[in-house]
Amino acid sequence: MNRFKIFTILTVIGILLLIMGCSNDKTTSSTPDQAESSSKDGKILLKVVHDVTEDHIKGVGADLFKELVEERLGDKVEVEVYPNSTLFDVEEGTEALQAGNVHVVISASSKLVGFDPAYQLYDVPFLFNTIESFYNFDNGEDGQNLRGKIENFDLKILGTWAGSFKQITNSKHPITKPEDMKGLKLRVMAGGLLEDQYTQLGAGATVIPFSDLYMSLQQGMIDGQENSFLEIATAKIFEVQDYMTITNHAPTTYPILTNKNFWENELPEDVRNELEAILEEVNEGVAAKAKEVEQEALDTIKNDGDMEIYELSDDELAAFRDAMQPLYEKYSEVIGEDLINKALESQ
Repeated sequence: MNRFKIFTILTVIGILLLIMGCSNDKTTSSTPDQAESSSKDGKILLKVVHDVTEDHIKGVGADLFKELVEERLGDKVEVEVYPNSTLFDVEEGTEALQAGNVHVVISASSKLVGFDPAYQLYDVPFLFNTIESFYNFDNGEDGQNLRGKIENFDLKILGTWAGSFKQITNSKHPITKPEDMKGLKLRVMAGGLLEDQYTQLGAGATVIPFSDLYMSLQQGMIDGQENSFLEIATAKIFEVQDYMTITNHAPTTYPILTNKNFWENELPEDVRNELEAILEEVNEGVAAKAKEVEQEALDTIKNDGDMEIYELSDDELAAFRDAMQPLYEKYSEVIGEDLINKALESQ
């Protein structure tokens, strides 16, 4: 056999292998999508991701959602809940959501700021006086319009759960007035307004993932942080902090995210309608449970921890509000002055 024939045969074999490889690549790339969208027995599979423990409001809501779906749609839908960042943390989970690899991520409003800075509205200090006023705004026309901004990124907000208000803890000294914040190093969830609220008071602010917060406090990398009673209790932050000031300066808010295309176009209409009805019921259940859970968390902090707890008087709160006023002007253009005013009107 001459060299030309050998070369021809080898060329044909190479082409055939290339074609087979491309065919296998196509099969492989489609398999994960199929695996992610249905369970082994052919049911619609919903993977629900959050980043905290199961006794947190996020966990309570996720488990209630799973329970009700199994009761009403057990022959059609299977729900898998992944708590405490066991599958993804919230940031990775949101990316997986956009890619269609998970189906529901229970996030935090501050995590949406990268998509649209208007979501910083929920972190404006002393904007909402009560959790009820937050729900009044969020469920109203302006709140719904704000929710809709995320749909430009193929995401959809199915509802928002509110825990309670954030408090400030630290390991240095009691905080009773704005001047006491000077020189402290505090952890925040994200940049922008959350950092500025502390630099406005003369403190430093560092963005640290929640999963690293306990160790960062324990090792003295930072002096303090802000969170609700629930996070402070469930993450055992009270073990590594000496002082807590009850400021109630902003609510903890947790949007329930899904992939817009998946929810609106891939789910059968009857299933989607029932899931939305279930979520409405879960939203009401979470709202009713939140106060009870927060009180239990505060009891845990008092009974199991050794923090000195200080509750600001009305005059002391007014001093903090006054100190934060420059933020309203600074962020009115970023968030929208009309939106801030509408939130104020919801009180």
